[in-house]
Amino acid sequence: MGKQKIKVSKAMKQRQKEVGTPAIIFNFDGTVMDTAPAVIASYRHVFAKYGKASEFTPERQQMVIGKSVPEMMKEFFPDLKVDETAGEFRSYQHYHLRDLIQPMPGVLDLFKWLKKHDYKIAIVSSRSRESVVAALEHEEMTPYVDVIIGRYITGKAEGEKDSLRKACELMKKKCCIYIGDMPEDIIRGHMVGAFTIAYVSSRRLLYDIIDAGPDFVTADYKQVRKLLEGEPYWLAYDLLPETTEETEKTEEKEETKA
Repeated sequence: MGKQKIKVSKAMKQRQKEVGTPAIIFNFDGTVMDTAPAVIASYRHVFAKYGKASEFTPERQQMVIGKSVPEMMKEFFPDLKVDETAGEFRSYQHYHLRDLIQPMPGVLDLFKWLKKHDYKIAIVSSRSRESVVAALEHEEMTPYVDVIIGRYITGKAEGEKDSLRKACELMKKKCCIYIGDMPEDIIRGHMVGAFTIAYVSSRRLLYDIIDAGPDFVTADYKQVRKLLEGEPYWLAYDLLPETTEETEKTEEKEETKA
């Protein structure tokens, strides 16, 4: 049988023409790169340095993946300064990151396909931009990425929700597909009106990710390509305008009056 042609309504074709291709935004850790070995090795180093090597149990090794380093350090080393322990972690990882990470299976092929078909690619991360760039350069992946936003955007710490909006703004895109591997990624995507794809690399988080309500779930990046070649579901999603606390308070007052 030949490939079935997707029928798209005139209204959808018109909107597709106006909007163009969506921005494809990836989270970094666990989505673009398998950084878990580097994260675990860095925590193991810190525990050993402060004489607690035996306390970095298999349970704690699972616990730290995808979590904030300062928060974890505060929990594991309450008697030490967070800046000291987190700094030790980052210093160790900086010198060993390239040796301990590798791209997630199929992600480079997807990058190449996206670039060939004129999609704009961005990466947002809670890591420093320098760390993300170094890892991408090591794997010769930087030519495929249009925008990289790390832990800082304009001199102050920003949430990844703001980073998603900023990435779309820089790429001049009205629609966004956000791909992440954690429940928090899916929630952030919903908060800006993105079409969300959960990339599941570990069954450990599968049910938590599903509970977050992604629009699409996959463990194979080939499926993302098939999704993009099919019906453009993401056109039903508009990037939500940025809301401030003041705006939210005003809306609450209006609802109360009504």
